[in-house]
Amino acid sequence: LESAGAKTAPTAPKGLVIEDFEEPGAEEELLKRWQVTTTEASVTEIALTSPGADGGGKAMTLAGRFVPPLREDAQIIARYQFTPPPEAKRSHGLELRARGNLPICEFNLYPKAAAPAVRPGIRMVPSIGWQTARIPAMWETKSEKPKLEPPSWILEIVLPGQKEDFSLEVDEIRLYE
Repeated sequence: LESAGAKTAPTAPKGLVIEDFEEPGAEEELLKRWQVTTTEASVTEIALTSPGADGGGKAMTLAGRFVPPLREDAQIIARYQFTPPPEAKRSHGLELRARGNLPICEFNLYPKAAAPAVRPGIRMVPSIGWQTARIPAMWETKSEKPKLEPPSWILEIVLPGQKEDFSLEVDEIRLYE
């Protein structure tokens, strides 16, 4: 219990929002902002669902299934291109919230101008509860501390092929320092 004069500790400020799927028209803009490709025949749906992370309004959901026969390297890739705002110079990557029923997924962050083979990122095992993932902006640079700066960047979500139906929800994509 909190006494009448007690103050709660301030919460840590969250990073600058890049995408949270809450703005008006987000549903209509989803396929304009996100490009989804696959290496195999699949049934894939990209949509906004409610609720989002931590009871928020909406989250992006990638769901579907691969059509057999399934190659070992089968995958679905969702890409989001963005230009960091000027305030991003202090940031060192992206943070997002995710949950799903996949055995593993991959989040990559790279400059649009990067060579196709350059895909630094992280892998995670999603769970049914929301998890926070941080994708550092790691690439070859002369600077000791790489930073997220303009021009354009690409956030890439890679879902490996599997025999069962899959679902991955993503929300609250933010810069972190």
